[in-house]
Order: sequence, then structure tokens, then C-alpha cells
Amino acid sequence: MAGAGTLARERIGSACADVNIYDGEDAFYESTKSVPRQSLVLYAVFFCDSEIRNGGLRQLFGNSTGILVPEAIEGFRAIGLEACADTIEKASRLFGDTFPRDRWKRQEIIESLEYPGGDPNLITEYEPDINAIMNRMHLMTRKPIVRPFDELTDAYYNAADDEDVGSAADAFIAQTMG
Repeated sequence: MAGAGTLARERIGSACADVNIYDGEDAFYESTKSVPRQSLVLYAVFFCDSEIRNGGLRQLFGNSTGILVPEAIEGFRAIGLEACADTIEKASRLFGDTFPRDRWKRQEIIESLEYPGGDPNLITEYEPDINAIMNRMHLMTRKPIVRPFDELTDAYYNAADDEDVGSAADAFIAQTMG
């Protein structure tokens, strides 16, 4: 017997093989032009769910996968997991009225949320280890670390536990694509 989500993953796999989440917003949009919307939003559901389960909403927003957040919200709604969609949407509002697709802009906002009142000029160059950046900012500013995503991550885990994402995606594929 195949595992939950197998049908959906098979259906979207080839359609999304060339989706580029790593080279910025323009490359992302260009790579999704020929991808059916239904496939893209399910791809986003699986990819974002995996990130959240691995390291929480903070990891999702801080990584390249965060570019898929608007599609993931749409996808979770499409497969009937409203609570998951609502939680991710609520967390995405911490970034302002327009969700930033740019990873570095999201990381800058995360730093400002986690270190309110910190000096934004402390970070002047790219450093591959975001934890090193955060530790340096904390030590330099002596500001307490705020964890704005922890409660929402817990809410996501609770919502996702109630409904299996893979099963919901498979049911959606069976209903809409036969």
C-alpha cells in the first residue's frame, strides 16, 4: 500500500521539477509560467509542510522555500486544511501587508522581529550561518531574543496533526484530476 501523499506527489512531481526557488523572485516566476496552478500549490504545500515539520515557521520563512508561502496558503485551502492555511497566513502577516518573496528581505525582517530595537547596521554582509548572525546581534545589542514564530508553529503542528497533509492532498487529486 502506498503512503499518504504518494498520488499527489506523483502527479505534481514532473510538473514542478524545474520550479526555481533559489535564484530570486524573477527566476521563480519565470520557472512557474508553464506549471499548472494546481500542481504548483500542492508542491508548495508539501515543500512548506516539510520545512515547518523540520524546523518550524521560522525555518520556512528564513529559507529559500519561503518564496512558496503564498502558494502554500492557497494550496492548504484547496485541500481543505483551513487551520494550516490560517496559521501560515497569520505568521506571514508579521512580514507586512505584502509578503516578501526575497529571502534576504525576509531574514532582515525576522532579525528585526527577534531583536526589536537592535541596530540594523550590525549586519553588513552575507554570512551563511544565520545562527551566527543572530548570536552576534544578541551579544552586541544585549536585547532579549523574541521568538515570534514559536506559538504559531505549535498551532500549525496541532492543526496538521488533526489532518494528514498527504491524505488530504491525495483526496484533492482524486476529486479534481481523477
